[in-house]
Amino acid sequence: AVSLLSFSALNSMAQNLVPNPSFETYSSCPNAPDQITLATSWSMPTDGTSDYFNACDVPGNMDVPSNMLGNQAANAGVAYAGLFTEYATTCANYREYIRVQLTSPLVVGQSYTASMYASLADFSDNATNNIGMFLSTSASVSGAPSPPSCLNGGPVTPAVVPQVNYTAVLNNKTSWTLITGTFTAATAAQYLYIGNFYNDASTVITNVAPFVIGGTY
Repeated sequence: AVSLLSFSALNSMAQNLVPNPSFETYSSCPNAPDQITLATSWSMPTDGTSDYFNACDVPGNMDVPSNMLGNQAANAGVAYAGLFTEYATTCANYREYIRVQLTSPLVVGQSYTASMYASLADFSDNATNNIGMFLSTSASVSGAPSPPSCLNGGPVTPAVVPQVNYTAVLNNKTSWTLITGTFTAATAAQYLYIGNFYNDASTVITNVAPFVIGGTY
């Protein structure tokens, strides 16, 4: 799950460039998986089916804190997004992403800091590294083809390098882990993508406890 994003220039007038950063504002209450687009400003850039959780779905599969993936209070407010960074037992290289357009493009040469919080779902069998943030000038990316048995896309293709990437295995199911980094803008990027931008061969996948879902959520 991903919560409370911050993206700002490193200067005295810093402001968050991410609209609806903690997913609080929505067009309608989520009541099923595959509904991240109900969170205002957010969308799915590939065929991967990312999810939206909000306390308005009480009780329900997409409720906060208790939902179909376990129990986790929001890091801020009453909502968060959910996505798979791998689903190895069923679909090798399966990936899910979320996307948002920044409130203004990056300024080339300006330094920025990007931060978010992530937590491993209780029902995850595995944990991975490589959850990151990729900034692009393009409003679209393509997911690599998945195996025939899978309906959805794999990692972004052609391969991209996220400006901020969490290289440790994120295995904390109890609380939220801060993911943050600083970089200098090389382009006037205005779209933020979140997910695992590497294939299984380049991702550390570790078992944390056989439970319900055969992957890392």
